[in-house]
Amino acid sequence: MRTLYITWDGPGTNYLESLFLPIFQELQRRGTSRFSIQQYAWESESRSASVAAAAVNAQMRYRVRDVGWRPQSLVAGGMMLAGGLGVAHVARRDRIDVLMPRSIIPAAMSLVAVRFLRDVKLLYDADGLKADERADFGGWRRDGKMYRLFRRIENAAVARADGIVTRTRHSRDILAERSHNPSAILAKTTVTSNGKNSALFTIGDKQARARTRKSIGVSENAPLVVYAGSLGAQYFPERMVAFFERLLRVRPDTHVLWLTGTPGVARSLIAQRPLLQDACTIKSVSPGDVPALLASADLGLAFRARCLSQQAVAPIKVGEYLLCGVPVFGSAGIGDLDSQIDNSVGFLTAVLTDEALDAAVHWFLDEVLRQRERFRARCRAVGLEHFSLERSADQYQAAFQELQASACPNSVSR
Repeated sequence: MRTLYITWDGPGTNYLESLFLPIFQELQRRGTSRFSIQQYAWESESRSASVAAAAVNAQMRYRVRDVGWRPQSLVAGGMMLAGGLGVAHVARRDRIDVLMPRSIIPAAMSLVAVRFLRDVKLLYDADGLKADERADFGGWRRDGKMYRLFRRIENAAVARADGIVTRTRHSRDILAERSHNPSAILAKTTVTSNGKNSALFTIGDKQARARTRKSIGVSENAPLVVYAGSLGAQYFPERMVAFFERLLRVRPDTHVLWLTGTPGVARSLIAQRPLLQDACTIKSVSPGDVPALLASADLGLAFRARCLSQQAVAPIKVGEYLLCGVPVFGSAGIGDLDSQIDNSVGFLTAVLTDEALDAAVHWFLDEVLRQRERFRARCRAVGLEHFSLERSADQYQAAFQELQASACPNSVSR
């Protein structure tokens, strides 16, 4: 089976290289499918060399197409049609069996392409609710033209797809409820996780963690809190700072490590806060440096705004924290985290009030630090259960097996 994965990525995102390539490489190793990748991207020249090298290493064919900087509506409309014809051409030439578009614009391209491709299956990777995310955070109106267009494409892709993968059970259920045939949508949907390599994201040993702490100027016994990720408003950076300040008042030796691609934003957050000036290290590092830095920490933060679109996301950082033995302080109501995170590995709160931050401070100091090794072992176990690369590959493999079964006239679907 040959699969063409089609993705549309905005500036600064690196999910293809850091998340999907390792999963696809594992599926190739298992003989599930062979993958080719077609990426539409901003900043294609600056990023394509790194992704291309990773794809070659993973034995996958990779192509990138530049999106350009035209108005979004022109980009989307033109690329949907032109991209669909291009996808059909590539699929014919490479004898593709499965089109796997990630999210809405690639889904539109694939809906055009399958009109010209007999017997090619459509596996829709509904990674989030993108139209709703734009409405929640990007200024779109839910009665506006672009939102309604994207929702129509989403509904068409869900209805036409031979299989669907989502990141959460909530996302699966929302897509089913929006359809004309909910039971059929549920039957052809597989929930997959954003798994990471558990051999790379690991707890390490005491000596390795001590060396990493020394490299960033943190003593072995000081509480170390980490945040990994971007710093948009939906991640509540101001509430992170409020938490750090509360923690420092009780434990002045606490250190905070920011791992972010926008270090300037982090610096501006602490610029007028003297208590944090000497307590923070802000770094922008390569992906290979992240696991050791995470493993050296005692707590990881994962705040997000609670809204419709966030029911469909599976925060990558949470899996990375847990695999590295790091408990999580995060927002409740995000994806499926409420069923995956209990008080043996994390502290989830529905609201980031001052009272909730104070409660998290006491939980961290009175429970986590006093039983650090027990928390470390439990976090690792939960990480392996829900967020490992092997777990993700198992789930994707099940989705491909359903496609194969549906292609056989004598097979019985689930």
